[in-house]
Amino acid sequence: MRHLADGTFEGILIHRGSNIIDANERILEMTGLDIETAKKRTIEELFVEPPSVEILNNEKAETGIVSAPQQLELVSATGRCIAVEILSRSVPYVDGQASVLAVRDITERKAAEEHIRFLALHDSLTSLPNRRGLELVLTQVLNQTRLAGGQSAVLCLDLDGFKAVNDTLGHHAGDMLLKQVAHRFQAELRDGDYIARLGGDEFVIVLRAVDEISDAVALARRIIACLWRPFELSGHDAYVGVSIGVAVSPRDGDNAVSILKSADIAMYQAKQGGKGQACEFASGMDAALRERHDIELDLRAALSREELAIHYQPLFDIAGSITGFEALARWPHPTRGMIPPDRFIPLAEETGLIVPLGEWVLRTACSTAAKWRSDISIAVNLSPIQFQRVDLVEMVTRILSETGLDPVRLELEITESLLMEDTAKALELVRDLRNHGVRVALDDFGTGYSSLAYLHNFPFDKVKVDRSFIGKISNDPNAWTIVEAIILMSHKLNLRVTAEGIETGAQLSLLTERGCDEMQGFLLGRPMPEEEASAIARDHRIVAPA
Repeated sequence: MRHLADGTFEGILIHRGSNIIDANERILEMTGLDIETAKKRTIEELFVEPPSVEILNNEKAETGIVSAPQQLELVSATGRCIAVEILSRSVPYVDGQASVLAVRDITERKAAEEHIRFLALHDSLTSLPNRRGLELVLTQVLNQTRLAGGQSAVLCLDLDGFKAVNDTLGHHAGDMLLKQVAHRFQAELRDGDYIARLGGDEFVIVLRAVDEISDAVALARRIIACLWRPFELSGHDAYVGVSIGVAVSPRDGDNAVSILKSADIAMYQAKQGGKGQACEFASGMDAALRERHDIELDLRAALSREELAIHYQPLFDIAGSITGFEALARWPHPTRGMIPPDRFIPLAEETGLIVPLGEWVLRTACSTAAKWRSDISIAVNLSPIQFQRVDLVEMVTRILSETGLDPVRLELEITESLLMEDTAKALELVRDLRNHGVRVALDDFGTGYSSLAYLHNFPFDKVKVDRSFIGKISNDPNAWTIVEAIILMSHKLNLRVTAEGIETGAQLSLLTERGCDEMQGFLLGRPMPEEEASAIARDHRIVAPA
């Protein structure tokens, strides 16, 4: 029986009450004691905390009854503590009843449980706490702040430009970047501060105690500055920025949900304000966010029900004849009235709704223009988001086929920002469109980077001079000099020129004298509904400008 007991993987002690009667070799290995020394010890002396009374008195129980398992720490002769689980049962032993105490080493199981617990509360990529871990700590911090009568701060951080790195260098590089970003963030924190990663490129920092709100804003600025240096990713330099929202408790929220919401709203305002900056939460921001959310929902519904409309603004040649129309999306909201494009188009781009909206505008405009005179063209704007997310050439050719519009009558307007996203891809796009017979115009020329390399390398058909220059040409010699230079340079490159935003006779005269090819603006014709534009486009009369 002793050979059998010594061959088990568990430690075994025979005891009556606290007194040890016998032990197997495994328990002696675990404790580092010999059998005689072990018999001089009590059960309680072998553990950091003594076993339960139920286990100690188990020999009084009916034979065969097993005690409930109990987890304790066994103390070895060297003072090392071993996590164990013990079970006890009453057995007949020599001169009466005794208890068999089985001692199982659960060190590996405890380590596995701790690892599982860590994984449940931490992000596997950066090893920072995750959302669940954040909520537990933030609740504790806010309770302590409330009891102490002080204030704490929460910073919501969202990286700027992370998607571009992920898309160009791959997800592995993106993961490397997130690890390095997390390291830089941690280097800016005090010992008692707390940082978590919520997923993607979102982080949250909790400042357990702040004397002044300016302390939290100052930290936000240091964090913004710490990302100015490039990140080295497998031989490539990458740059990202960060937008930060700052909220202070209890002023901006007294529980985890409310304070995180306030910081998130402030972060969104920082994004809207141009990115790469910190924004402190202020009352009224939540109302603006709610209104934006409501408008987004309304826009989704309006798109599904085709409640938006297209107005058409005419373009005139130098002789005063209509050469075409530009399609402009309009949103007649049932309760808010006419919502201007500069309000809903940026929202559509931010939410991705510009993809279905842009396709609807293109299809509707082409379908309408197909019914016009064959010498009247239609111009449609393209968004950089469409360039990124859809196969534009396939979409354009499919719509032309569906509507029956001659490709030469379609003019697509792209901005410099689209060219800067991915110059090689943009060049391929422009060439493919022109190979299919579609004309391509560079819109808003003069407002962005305005690289002459674009005019040299891209096979554009036309350049549109932005209204911000046209509005100044009659009273600002410098503005007129720039517009003159654009017209002359474009003509040398065999590019037509359209001036948009003409509102006065003086502007029209200057442009006409200089030989600008096309004019557009309120002076000549405002955007009009489809019925009115179609009536003009079907008429063979020349429509002179005002």
